[in-house]
Amino acid sequence: MEEYQLLFHSVPTVTFAHRYATETYNISSATAERLIEITYVLQGGCDIWQEGCQETVHVPPDSVFITVYNQRVHFTAQGFHHHATVCIRANFQTVENNGLVLPHVLTFGTPDNPIRPMMEQLILQYNMAPESPLNQAMVWELLGKISVLYLEEKEERNFPGQAVYVRRAKKYIHEHISQPLHISDIAAYLSLSAGYLSHIFSELEGQTLVEYINTVRIQRVEEMVLKYGMEVREAGMQVGLADPDYTSRLFRRIRGCSLTELRRVREKLDTPK
Repeated sequence: MEEYQLLFHSVPTVTFAHRYATETYNISSATAERLIEITYVLQGGCDIWQEGCQETVHVPPDSVFITVYNQRVHFTAQGFHHHATVCIRANFQTVENNGLVLPHVLTFGTPDNPIRPMMEQLILQYNMAPESPLNQAMVWELLGKISVLYLEEKEERNFPGQAVYVRRAKKYIHEHISQPLHISDIAAYLSLSAGYLSHIFSELEGQTLVEYINTVRIQRVEEMVLKYGMEVREAGMQVGLADPDYTSRLFRRIRGCSLTELRRVREKLDTPK
């Protein structure tokens, strides 16, 4: 199965949201009405087999997969496996047209993609306030973004020209993130006009080049602060953000919380139960 088309009749509500790591991953799920899981594989791939389908699907790290529990599903992994999961409950039906198109599996191949931080932020928000209506809004946003990225990938297979420029622009941004980045410089590198590059980037990515650059910067800051214990000032300098106050404001605007709040909740999630 390559994709689902789902017509929702109610607003999805989050039933649980967590991160899970194990050395042995071998689970068979029961069928369950109205349940959908959105899973992001952080480390260690896994294999999925759904009853009624002949094919076993391999899901590599930095992939998201959608599970609709209308049939039994089996998950296995060899060696260490780590994923983040959001489970939602809603009234929905599978349709052939006019539904929300969601992939069974969507692979990014790199952690620098919008779905990973959206998943982390939703897990954070749910664990801070399980009954908050903000959780529902964030689920809608997450599902919509996954659908958009999947449909863009399908379109890219049919119209690869513009997508090549976008990929090269993103690669340039990642390689030069510690330096001042100007749209005109990126466009010149690609032998394009700044206006055309801005247009195709916004069309294919659903965000502006400046928004993408800032998102990459904040993802790097988060990694350096939380994983390596760097100070905000030092981490910001590494990605071209010289003002620590601006870095903190930008972090809150993009991630929806402060670094201190994120560190506290992540420590709670990582504490063995």
